[in-house]
Amino acid sequence: MNRILFLAISALYLAGCTTTHKAPVVGGGQQEPVYQPQLDDKFEQANDTTKGVTIKPQKERGEIAGNSNRNKRHDTRIGVVGLLASAETYGIKKQWAKAQRTLERAQRIDPKEPKIYYELAITHLNQNQPRQAEQLCRKGLSLAHGNASLQKQLWTAMAKALEAQGKTQKAQKALRRAHKIQA
Repeated sequence: MNRILFLAISALYLAGCTTTHKAPVVGGGQQEPVYQPQLDDKFEQANDTTKGVTIKPQKERGEIAGNSNRNKRHDTRIGVVGLLASAETYGIKKQWAKAQRTLERAQRIDPKEPKIYYELAITHLNQNQPRQAEQLCRKGLSLAHGNASLQKQLWTAMAKALEAQGKTQKAQKALRRAHKIQA
């Protein structure tokens, strides 16, 4: 009985997925129907084949399709990683202004990502803007909790920024802090 019920529900589900929709007609001519699987945004199919197929409305789970915080964070992270890679490419080519714009875009997407602040600081150092680099290092350090490797990089970059501003003693202190970190 369960098997028959499972087959019936599966057939109905698959029948709903195979509807065809006609593409918009441009220029008045007839166009072939285009296969486009359609899924109802309000439902999600569970993959438990031993007990049959159950369908749960996403609102019961406290989510709306595509709007869970985890999905947003994942999508944001993918975008930021791509922008960081683009900025690195610009940096290799010594195109610091383009790298800076790309990193600022990544910063707008994910303002709590400390790696962005490190990369921006390096970009500003290479554009002879040590004061901005120092501030970016400070912000990155405030966000880099638990990431010893990045903290070490940020302290080293801050030492370079301070040295470029003529603050030799502060630069040496920052460098000592960088060397103390076990990364």
